[in-house]
Amino acid sequence: MSTPSAASSRAPRPTVAARPGRGQRGVTLVELLVVVMVVAILGTIAVSSYRAYVIRAGRSEAKVALLAAQQNLERCFTRFSTFLPDEEDDCPTSRDLQADGVVSTEQRYVVTTDAITDTTYTLVATPTDDGGMASDPDCDTLTITQNGQRGATPAGNAALCWR
Repeated sequence: MSTPSAASSRAPRPTVAARPGRGQRGVTLVELLVVVMVVAILGTIAVSSYRAYVIRAGRSEAKVALLAAQQNLERCFTRFSTFLPDEEDDCPTSRDLQADGVVSTEQRYVVTTDAITDTTYTLVATPTDDGGMASDPDCDTLTITQNGQRGATPAGNAALCWR
């Protein structure tokens, strides 16, 4: 039988965490800065995504206002065979569009007409100054004609603005 050596009979040395009087060290400054950077990056992404969502929602308001005005004009044309009836009370939409325009429900856009004749029109939705849509980087205005042709300014953004 062999005798235990002197080295194996010693008690194991306590580790740093197991030493009495010492707790965990905590979070280092570098670790804290990494967490702050990750939160800041995620916050930036979230804010920009939210802003894009708000702009798309505002554009849908312009589309609704344009389509409502278009439907009203088409009703006038169905009744009187013209977009510009002789009597003022017959078709208030065409009169309103030519005067000050029609304001959308949330007051972000004003729908007006650039050109209206007996058989043609072009409706334009322009952002109001205080509606929050003046900062839309892609769609300054949205347009629609009597044929349903959709457009937007700046030119070439119609597909983006009307989706």
